[in-house]
Amino acid sequence: MAVKPLDIGGETRLGPALAEINITPFVDVVLVLLVIFLITAPMMLGGIDVRVPKTETRTSRPEERLVLTVTETEVYTWRTKPSAWTGCPRS
Repeated sequence: MAVKPLDIGGETRLGPALAEINITPFVDVVLVLLVIFLITAPMMLGGIDVRVPKTETRTSRPEERLVLTVTETEVYTWRTKPSAWTGCPRS
């Protein structure tokens, strides 16, 4: 339904249907939210019991790294011990 503007004395105004904002639905929604808040607020103080899985704490071991050292004279050292490996064949 379209609202027709009223022409009174050369002025164009909307009719009395839109002259005031109806706040009744707004007040209804606010009251419903207030009731919901009042009901749920005491639950937040007591909390809800939740079963949480049990875990184990393990101490972490230091990371063991692989160390292979190659010198300029092609001496291979595995960790701190010299190795008998002769290296890769050259192409």
